[in-house]
Amino acid sequence: MKNIRNYFVNEVITNFMSLEYDMPYIPFVFDDKTLQELYSYLNSNDELAYERGKKYLDYLKKIKNKQTEGLDGIYVPVHNANEFFNLLQELANLYPKDSKAELTYVWLRMGIDDIQNVEYFLKKQISFQKNNYVFESYKEILSLKEHRVLAYRIDTNKEYYEADRHITFMIRDSSKDIFDIPNDYEFPGIYFGLTKEKNKPICYIYSIQNINNLKDENIKKDLQPIRKQLRNKYVSSDFLIGLSLFLDFLYDYNIVDIVIPTLQVFNYAYHKQLSNSLSNSFNDYDETYKQQLEELYKQGDRSDKVLDYIYTKKQVDRFVDKEDLISHNKTERLIHMFYELQQFFHSFDIICTPFIEGENLIIKLHGKSNVLNNMNVPANKKTK
Repeated sequence: MKNIRNYFVNEVITNFMSLEYDMPYIPFVFDDKTLQELYSYLNSNDELAYERGKKYLDYLKKIKNKQTEGLDGIYVPVHNANEFFNLLQELANLYPKDSKAELTYVWLRMGIDDIQNVEYFLKKQISFQKNNYVFESYKEILSLKEHRVLAYRIDTNKEYYEADRHITFMIRDSSKDIFDIPNDYEFPGIYFGLTKEKNKPICYIYSIQNINNLKDENIKKDLQPIRKQLRNKYVSSDFLIGLSLFLDFLYDYNIVDIVIPTLQVFNYAYHKQLSNSLSNSFNDYDETYKQQLEELYKQGDRSDKVLDYIYTKKQVDRFVDKEDLISHNKTERLIHMFYELQQFFHSFDIICTPFIEGENLIIKLHGKSNVLNNMNVPANKKTK
C-alpha cells in the first residue's frame, strides 16, 4: 500500500458510502490541515469514488466546524494525524495484500474508550494481529474417560466480526484410525484478542456464540450431570462450560488479566443497515421463484443461483430484525455469563464492574474451575 492517506480517502471512507458494506458514517475529526490535505487525494479519474469521497470529507468538515452534528453526537477525535496514519499503515500491512474490507470494518470494534483514543485502538488491533501465533491452531489438551479427548480449534473470522479469531472447545472420540470421522460435541466459540499492556498479557473477550452446533448424543448424555449442575434460567450451560474451559486454558498460559468490552458503539447501526439490506435482497425473489429454488436445493442442485438464494435466506434468518438481540447478546448477556460463572466457580475476581466503575468488565483469574474434572482420566489410570 503505497500511500495510506490515499487509500483511506479512496477506499476506506468511500466504502462507508457504498451499500455493499452496510457501514454507518463514522465521523473522524481531523485537524484543519490534515482534512484539507485529504481532499488532495480524491481520485478525479473515478467519478463515483470522487463523488463519494468528497461527500464524506465535506461531512467531516461540517463536524469539525460545528461539533454539533454527526451520528448520535459521537465523534472519533484524531489526536495525532501522523501517528494515526502510521498505525493504520502498520495494521494494513498485517492484513492480506490489497484487502479492502479489513480497514473498512475494523472501526465497528470500537468501544467508548476506543473512540476517545483511536490511536490506542489501532495499537490494540495491531497487537491482536501480532499475537495470532501464541496458540496452535488445533490441539488435544486433555484425556477424558471413554477414550475421549478435549481439544480446541482456533479459526480466523471475517472482517466484520468482533475479533479476528475465535476458539472452539470440543469433546471428541479418540481413534487411532486417521480415516475415522470423530464424533464431536462442540461448545460455543469465544471471540477474543491477545495484547500486552504494561508488560503483561491481556485477553479481550468480545463475544461467545454457537457456531457449528455439533452435539453428539452419546457425549451429550455423559455431559448431563455437569450440564445440570450449571443449569440456570439465564443462559445455556454449554455457554458456561465453553467459557470456563477458555478461562482455564488462559490460566495455564499465565494469562490472568481479562477484559470484556461491553459496547461496540457503531456495531448496532451496522447491524440495522445490514438487516435492511438483507431484507431488500430477499424481497427481490418472488414467492414462486423462492419455491422453485427451494425444490431445486432439496433435489441436490448446488448451482450458483441456488446457493446464493440459500445463503441469503440463512443470512436473513440470522440478521434481519435482530440488531437488538445481537446487541443484547454482546453486552448484558455476555456480562451475565461471567456473573453466573462466578456463582458456580470461584476462580476469578471482578476488578471493574461495567457501567458503574468503568466501561468494561475486568476480571483477574486466580485459579481454575476444572469443569470437566469428573470426566478426566485419573493420573494413575491410562486409557486402553
